[in-house]
Amino acid sequence: MLEKEIETKIVKYAKSQNVLSFKMNSVTSKGLPDRMFISKTSIFFIEFKRLGAKPTKLQSYMMSELKDYNCKVYVVDDVEQGKRIIDEYSNKNYESDWGSSVTIKDVYVKSGNY
Repeated sequence: MLEKEIETKIVKYAKSQNVLSFKMNSVTSKGLPDRMFISKTSIFFIEFKRLGAKPTKLQSYMMSELKDYNCKVYVVDDVEQGKRIIDEYSNKNYESDWGSSVTIKDVYVKSGNY
């Protein structure tokens, strides 16, 4: 399967699990992972590759830099592998201190800033 096909399936799956996804296409910073994912509990990055492909030296360097800042970074070459990562960080088991439906007003009231 091509890298783009794997990425498309994982992004669609992430959305179904209420995990945000942003394409990391920077003109000034080459080598960044393909996507940043944001759940209610974590931020993590995924570099997508076709089956068996490895990151370039620059990509490996950038992933190492991110890991030095305690970022979670994964290389994914298989749809099921990607789904397992999304499941690990998905919001399905998340419940905030304020309950399941939270408004900005709730946040301010609870924090004492309202």
